[in-house]
Amino acid sequence: MRTRVAAMRRVEAGAELKARREEQGLTLREVAYRIDYNPGMLSMWERGLRSMDTWEAALYLGACVTPMREALRIIDLLQPPSDLYWVRPYFDQPTDPMKSLIIQENLAKAMVSYDPTRIPGLHQTEDYARAMYKDEPHYTKEQIDYHVKTRLDRQKLLQRQDSPQAVFFIHEHALQTTVGTSQVMHEQIHYLMLSATLPHCSIRVVPEASPAGRSRRFPFRIMEFPEPRPAMAYAEVDTAKLLIEDRSAVEAYYCLVSQLEQSALNEGQSQDWLVRLADEYERMRE
Repeated sequence: MRTRVAAMRRVEAGAELKARREEQGLTLREVAYRIDYNPGMLSMWERGLRSMDTWEAALYLGACVTPMREALRIIDLLQPPSDLYWVRPYFDQPTDPMKSLIIQENLAKAMVSYDPTRIPGLHQTEDYARAMYKDEPHYTKEQIDYHVKTRLDRQKLLQRQDSPQAVFFIHEHALQTTVGTSQVMHEQIHYLMLSATLPHCSIRVVPEASPAGRSRRFPFRIMEFPEPRPAMAYAEVDTAKLLIEDRSAVEAYYCLVSQLEQSALNEGQSQDWLVRLADEYERMRE
């Protein structure tokens, strides 16, 4: 069990190493020369394909002129705290909460997402995201600004030519709950309708009266990666975000997806539903 969790954290650590090297404008060969290692070994580290000791990570980061605080944060990724789950608290420093998810999203080839209470972050407008965070009493203005910017930057994922194939199940409650004003919601629903036209993006509405709609659950996502890496799940609870790679736990989320597929409107029906909802928000603005 520990091996799988360590692999998940190792992938993120490798992505962090690569990002730090590229920020310094260094090639693999240049870093390898500085620390007297084979470039092939460094490449495997960056792709999360080979484990490294903490002292090796420190050596690599030193070659990339990494500030001490940043280096310690990355090195900590090589020391998993749990056999089953990798937990990130919501109330940490504003630079931490979404970093792990963003890295995993950008490595994924496919994903399935379910949101019972809000529009998915990858489809939120700036006004919607800002209004959503303002409703949370524990966020400072600095944290709100950071999270909104991060959320908008994440959306570049869906604009890439190699964007992952993505299915977003959104509960009717999330779409009918006014966040901000009717104007904000009108623009948000239109933005969601445009997102649904992307060739790699499917948006499906989960009706309140359906079996899956009646049993609202916490939001979750399944991300699939190129072989041989196994799929992983991401889930949110009130005070933490969890990255889960335990096979039996991920299979349980696949069972939930099967239920959602049977309960949700198809893509065409969902688009028609969104058009009607946009009209309702339009009337509320008048």
